[in-house]
Amino acid sequence: MKYLIILILLVSMTCKQDKEKEDNHQTNIDQTSNEKNQDVLKNFPKKYQSQIIEKNKLWMGSWKSIDSSFDLKDFNEEFKKKIKIKWGVFDKNEFSSIDSLFIISSFNWIVDLYSYNTVIEKRDGKMFLSFGVDQNIYIYDSNRITSLVSLGSIETIEDAIWLNEGKKLLLLGYLENNEGTSNPILWLFDFESMEQIRYVNSSVSMDSKTNYLKYKYPNLIIE
Repeated sequence: MKYLIILILLVSMTCKQDKEKEDNHQTNIDQTSNEKNQDVLKNFPKKYQSQIIEKNKLWMGSWKSIDSSFDLKDFNEEFKKKIKIKWGVFDKNEFSSIDSLFIISSFNWIVDLYSYNTVIEKRDGKMFLSFGVDQNIYIYDSNRITSLVSLGSIETIEDAIWLNEGKKLLLLGYLENNEGTSNPILWLFDFESMEQIRYVNSSVSMDSKTNYLKYKYPNLIIE
């Protein structure tokens, strides 16, 4: 009888330990799954973060000078939409811009951030630039052009990066929020899946920001 009681106790303890291990294992799976889903669905993809750091330290630095806590991991998905592209005939003579401001992909697509709202004047051998409120982002090649996105006064695109050999375009800028300050944004255009996703960093904001082109092109005179 004594041995029977001991045997029952041992079996009971073994079952309890197995149940605890199973529960702990299930909890770890759930935590890993939640962390993975959160990264895929909400945060700016980690695989592109290193490319931004490598290709555009200047834009990163312009935000770190405002808030030292600025970090790419703090960008969360704001919306996802399909891309619609309608090509037209391109005539470069209709544009008033500077070739050095164009950003060219590996297959000769050019993104033009500045032509639409830029006024360029040459005075005393110097180049003066001034900007309007609205902005239109163009993509063109040797004979075609499309307006990728049109922006009003609450959104500003400051720079762009071609990713994955030009199959993806990342726009970098900021968005005015409801409090009257502005948050940095990353706007990803994928020309393979034909999707656009915009990410916003709500943990960093600014009241005003020095015109980014003054950092990028110090030889130009920005008015």
